[in-house]
Amino acid sequence: QGVETQGTIISKRSVSASRASSRRQKLAYRYTDRQGSSHEHTSIVTYDAYDQYEVGQPIEIVYSAKRPGVSAAKYMVDLARETMQKK
Repeated sequence: QGVETQGTIISKRSVSASRASSRRQKLAYRYTDRQGSSHEHTSIVTYDAYDQYEVGQPIEIVYSAKRPGVSAAKYMVDLARETMQKK
């Protein structure tokens, strides 16, 4: 039920995960659904994805056809689909 589209990176942040010294990388992106409504989402991403994208760059997105405000980066959806097929 996913709809593929292109979003734009609007911010990058590296934040403390907890009191421990570990950090989490977050990318925020904006995309427009088929009805023309704009949505924003922030997602925790891998180090590789964080390093790959810069603010203003495009990112492939998959959003829910039934709930367009629900989305994820396409690479994450692809990884989840691969994992489900292996089971």
